[in-house]
Amino acid sequence: MRAAASRTGRGAARSRGRINPTKTRHGYEAAKGPHLGDLPNLVVPESGEAEVEIFAKGLALTAGKPHALLDGDGAALVVHGGPDDYRTDPAGASGDRIACGVVPRPEQAAAGGTAAGARRD
Repeated sequence: MRAAASRTGRGAARSRGRINPTKTRHGYEAAKGPHLGDLPNLVVPESGEAEVEIFAKGLALTAGKPHALLDGDGAALVVHGGPDDYRTDPAGASGDRIACGVVPRPEQAAAGGTAAGARRD
């Protein structure tokens, strides 16, 4: 998870820094980790389609709550091309970004965004 998000002119998403308000290390296996925004590996079959439900303990969706994703600058979900090793800063040696989507506020989702904020082009 990333701490800020915006859409580019091509309908793609752009993000900034990692969600790490507690100033910890990256990864579930790191002695001083994980970041609040660290998520588990997602394995996608050859079809390229996957349905997942992920819990991010310590994060909230609602603005005004501690570590809220839907604050003034929003949030983004970034997918890297390789597996996260759960210990290497800053991104688990997981390779290049291959996808990024804005996490929409409820009113944005109602206006046409999906749960991951991807545009329906």
